[in-house]
Amino acid sequence: MPAWTEFLIPATVGAVGGVHAATWGMYKDSPHEGFTWRTYLRSVWVGLLLGSAGGWISAFGGAWKDAPIEGFEIRKFFRSPIIALLFALLSARFTADWLLVAIVAVGYTIATTETYKTFFFPSVPRGKFAGKPVLCPGMLRLRHYFVPLYVGIWAAVAGAVSIALGVLPRVP
Repeated sequence: MPAWTEFLIPATVGAVGGVHAATWGMYKDSPHEGFTWRTYLRSVWVGLLLGSAGGWISAFGGAWKDAPIEGFEIRKFFRSPIIALLFALLSARFTADWLLVAIVAVGYTIATTETYKTFFFPSVPRGKFAGKPVLCPGMLRLRHYFVPLYVGIWAAVAGAVSIALGVLPRVP
């Protein structure tokens, strides 16, 4: 493998993760805060630069952030570690690097739970927006144009995992 791919592959994965996070954030927050490219692209850059580890970090972070507004729910607290464990078991099939397994697990845990909450309960405002008026109602319609991009990223991820697991054939 050429040396440049050691940078390009993780940078691409990080950028796609950032686009995924930015699109999800825009979809859920823009009716309340409006849309700016600066805030949208911020998640892309963060995806390129940062990683995080551990379902427990996700659980404690979510509890610290959301509990003062939404209340503490024991079921939600253990949801992230359980989902992270499932993603860790899956990702451990591809690498023996425990840090990488943890980063993959927490990233997919957050992506999965937030996708579920956002798209299965689209009319329920999240956390800080609960009970607040929609300040940018035009975004309720405009944000739907980003859904194909969001779904496309999930489809590409599912396809890549299926190919890696041998469920789908590799393209020569």
